[in-house]
Parts: sequence; C-alpha cells; structure tokens
Amino acid sequence: MSGRLVVILCLAGTIGVVAAGGELADPSRLKWAQQGHAGWVTCLAVSPDGMRILSGGDDCLLKLWDARTGLELRSWRTDESAVTAVAFMPDGKSLISGHWNGCLHAWTVEGERLRSLRGHQEMVTSLSVAADGKRVASGSSDDTLRVWSITTGKELVYVEQGEDYDVTCVAFSPDGKQLIAGDGDNGIKLWNAENGEALGSVAGHAEAISCVAFLPDGKRVVTGSWDDSLAIWDADGGRRLFHLIGHKDDVTRLAVRADGKELASASDAGTIKIWDTSRGVCRTTLDGPQLCSALAIGPDGRWVVTGGRRTLKCTRVP
Repeated sequence: MSGRLVVILCLAGTIGVVAAGGELADPSRLKWAQQGHAGWVTCLAVSPDGMRILSGGDDCLLKLWDARTGLELRSWRTDESAVTAVAFMPDGKSLISGHWNGCLHAWTVEGERLRSLRGHQEMVTSLSVAADGKRVASGSSDDTLRVWSITTGKELVYVEQGEDYDVTCVAFSPDGKQLIAGDGDNGIKLWNAENGEALGSVAGHAEAISCVAFLPDGKRVVTGSWDDSLAIWDADGGRRLFHLIGHKDDVTRLAVRADGKELASASDAGTIKIWDTSRGVCRTTLDGPQLCSALAIGPDGRWVVTGGRRTLKCTRVP
C-alpha cells in the first residue's frame, strides 16, 4: 500500500480521515474541510485549471470554492429543485447544472443565469460537456439521452434508451463525436453525438451502470456498477481490458485524472480506491464506515475532494 488517503463523509455528517489499513490517518494530509450546504452535497466538479471546485446540493444551492484554501467564493440558489449534476465549461468561466425537476441551467461563475434548457420529464442524472464547449449531453430518469446547444438552448439530439430503464450516466468522447451512456439494464451504449445513431452496446456488468467516463486518449472507457466493480473497455471493439475488483458494495462515483493515468472510485461501503489505468490495479484503498455522496479528483491527481452531508473535504493524495 502506498499510504495514500482520501476523506469520506458519513451519513451522520461526521468526518473522518482513514489510512489504507483503516486506522486514523495523518491529519497533515488534510488540505481543508468546509461546511456550507444545508443538506447533502450531491455533485462536484473541478474547474479546468484546478483552482475552483463547484458543488451542488439537495438544498438547491450551487457553491464555488477555492480549491487551495477551501474558502467559499460564491453561493446562489438555483430554483426550487435539488441540484443533481454539475459541470464546468472548458473555458472555466461558465458552468451548467442539472436538477431533480429535469431542467438544466447555464450560468456564469458569478451566478448569473444565461439560459435554461427544458425537455426532460424527470431528474437529470448526469451531465457531460463537449470539449469544444458548444454542447452539453444530459441523461435522465425519463429514459432519454439528449444533446443541447449551450449557446442557443436548442435540443440537438434526442435518444430514447428504451426498456423503461433510467439513463444513469453519460459522457462525451474527447473529440466530441461520440457519447457513451450507462443504464439500469446493466449495459453501456455508444451513440453518434451528432445524430443519435446507435453505434454499439456492451453488457459487461451484472447490475446497473452507475458511472461512466472516457479516458483522455479516447480509446478506453471506464464504467462503474452496482455489482461492486469497475471495468476499463476498448472503446472501439468493446473488449474488456481490465476488471477492477475490490469494492465491497455498489460503486457509485468515479473521477478521472486529467492525464488519464489514474482514476478514483467510491462505493456505498464507504471506500475510495485509486486505480492505475494502464495496469488495472488498485494503488491505494481507504476503508471506513462512512458514505461518500460526491467525488472529484484534482487535474494532477494530487488531491481528492469528497462530499457528504453538509460538508466538503479535500485531502492530499501523495
């Protein structure tokens, strides 16, 4: 074990830092911990330059934080619906939020609403912004995947997953030409991001897909599942390259380092693992009784930020 550590927030809102063996960790690893949300922190995103953290909560608030110090920079109420997904635009000057009521809203980082995107009939489960910053993809509990123009708010692509299964997660490929989506049918589907044409599917997990991401090379895809595992796939042929086993409960979150060399994953068992994507091995495991409700990783992989009830905590990952 490398002795790396992360912080996990427990259901009761208490905070603990644990090392790989489960013992109390060195508090010097802690960068900062802050309370701010009135309820659960439901989603997190890191700005492209790694300087700011965006959090959304079931209290309908969006908050911006200084990633270095943990200082709250700005906070604003979005609408009367919980925030369920957030993402920064590539320029770092604007952002987008998805909500329980199915709406999406584009904002400046100052909290000015630019436009609203309406079409989903149920909760927005996931957001992904294309690298060109012109489009955002959204998945929803209404069983649809949609692509929107960020500048006009127009719906560009509409896809029904079918079979009455939620679209649980969605991600653009690095070149913006493809979309991958996970669902409650245990599979992942690949779509043409410009016209919604189905390009292929893989059923490689035993239970629902909870999270998905392209690695930066565009050649590999990572999935997390309620079957307690993750997998790394060949994006072209659908061949499973690595099966990442080690979590003891549903995998609920994953976050990829900017260079793609490592990823972090969280589970309902209160564990976070750091994985080497080139070898498919776990570099660090942190066990504890707490539950992580949101997860993000710094662009350089040197810190992890987690969300729980009312609290965000940022910990160095040496």
